[in-house]
Amino acid sequence: MRVLLNFSLALLFPLILCFGRVNTGNSKSSSNDTYLFPTDASHRINSGFADYRSSHFHGGMDISTNGKIGYQVFAAKSGYVYRVSVSPFGYGKMLILKHDDSTFTLYGHLSVFSEKIEEMVGAAQRQEHKYGVELRFKPDEIRVDRGEVVAYTGATGVGGPHLHFEVRDKNFAFIDPLVFGSLDVPDYRTPRIFNIAVRGFLSGEAKVCSMKKSGDSYSAKQIFRMSEPFYFVLHGADSYGGKFKRPPKYIRLKIDGNDFISLNLTHFDADDYLDVASLVDLGLSRRLKTYYILCVNRAIPFSVFTPDTPLSGLIGENFPNGTHSYEISIEDEDGNGASASGKFVLNLPRSSNSSSDATAGLSISPFKEKVFNLSPSLTLRFPENSFAKEIDIDARLLSQNSLEIESENEMLRKKVELTWRVNDPTLRLYRRLRRRWSYIECSNDGSFLRAKIGYRTGVFALLHDEMPPIVGKIRFSNKNPFYRSAAPKDFKRDFVYFKVSDRLSGVNTDNIFLKVGDEKLFCEYDSKKHSAVCQVDADKLRDERKVEIIVSDNAGNERRVVSRIRF
Repeated sequence: MRVLLNFSLALLFPLILCFGRVNTGNSKSSSNDTYLFPTDASHRINSGFADYRSSHFHGGMDISTNGKIGYQVFAAKSGYVYRVSVSPFGYGKMLILKHDDSTFTLYGHLSVFSEKIEEMVGAAQRQEHKYGVELRFKPDEIRVDRGEVVAYTGATGVGGPHLHFEVRDKNFAFIDPLVFGSLDVPDYRTPRIFNIAVRGFLSGEAKVCSMKKSGDSYSAKQIFRMSEPFYFVLHGADSYGGKFKRPPKYIRLKIDGNDFISLNLTHFDADDYLDVASLVDLGLSRRLKTYYILCVNRAIPFSVFTPDTPLSGLIGENFPNGTHSYEISIEDEDGNGASASGKFVLNLPRSSNSSSDATAGLSISPFKEKVFNLSPSLTLRFPENSFAKEIDIDARLLSQNSLEIESENEMLRKKVELTWRVNDPTLRLYRRLRRRWSYIECSNDGSFLRAKIGYRTGVFALLHDEMPPIVGKIRFSNKNPFYRSAAPKDFKRDFVYFKVSDRLSGVNTDNIFLKVGDEKLFCEYDSKKHSAVCQVDADKLRDERKVEIIVSDNAGNERRVVSRIRF
């Protein structure tokens, strides 16, 4: 296979989701047209569907590649290449196939695409004169058969060497590959229930109860006593063979023997994968300890729940005062399950005209569009449904060039639009993250700086960056300098690599070039190693003996370095 000298690369950000309204039966698909396991690297799963990350839910499964790159990646079903993207962040080099049944599969963190795709990516990079590109293909432009090699595993984007694999339905919603893909990954371990908690709806106070284990059954060590409406929160987990950090896929709550609410984590609506705060109790959750909210604690329906309407799962005036029993059961994709039981005492103040509805006197309002004119020069616009429910926002100027946006512990579902009148085209926008400033993509024409703020609120500032990137020693290697390769020994490639970093605005990863003679090559940036690598023709490099590195940062500062190469 001929590989381009341009180590074309990377990807977009995918993530999580749904099968529209999926059958919640706890059995894997029995379709004869099943998905082929997508790689020959291993069948070990390091991270599964719906795993909780700090800012989102995981949209597929991560398959171990034994700390190496270069294993084959197979088309899980027949179809055609739908989309390819290249980026040094997120999922690195990414490939999406659309199958003959209108479903999709996604393959992330790849090192090399198949030859025809690699050629088209290189052509797009040269045409657009940048490293990160996205290509969309016409139906059947590039056909693939089930089991055909479409790429090789890598370590591009976030994380070390592994293969990220997703299955999406015909609406491009993300679904659990182990449930709907019928992949053969047997699991015999029973999920565990560690703690059950309740959280007051009005006070926000949480009470946590530890459990007593007996086989696959658990019993609460205390009785919850509640004088306000509340909902349950569960800390339960499954395992892929190591630590218990994998989410259970089915959670059911019964009150007094009757079904009350259930949670299905085998699918997510595409708009919900960032809405961590509506499903995970961020106040109780810690690293490897995820507490799941058993209530639709937002103003819009949540398809993972049954019922899914706002305030479903809230225990209030729909129950009489007195002692009640509860049972929470959890299961994984293979039907392994556990359950926990206990009691709670409800003592709500009642009025003579109390409704039997759980939401009597209670409501969650949708978030309405808000515009903040913080000064004659600065405007913030929060679109409708920027948050999952109506919350208080405090936005204020800290100085002429800085502001702070404070809100409740909620994730942004839509990006905040910022418009700042400026008279300096070199200013850029940054967000304060811990002890450093993080660059936010923005445009500045010398009159207005415009940006869209996502993820979370916080402290933001306009800053100057006048320092160009720092380039380290330039080296040559006849193998990948960072990762071991599983590719055949005759699959030889030569590289030039070097450290590159920037202290403020960050390296412009679309504009890292290596010049060998008159040829200008794109370099692939590894954000984990703070390094760039470029595949080269060793014979031409020996003839030239020296190279020129051209690197710029996101503020437009450029560094050029000429260096001789030692072999």
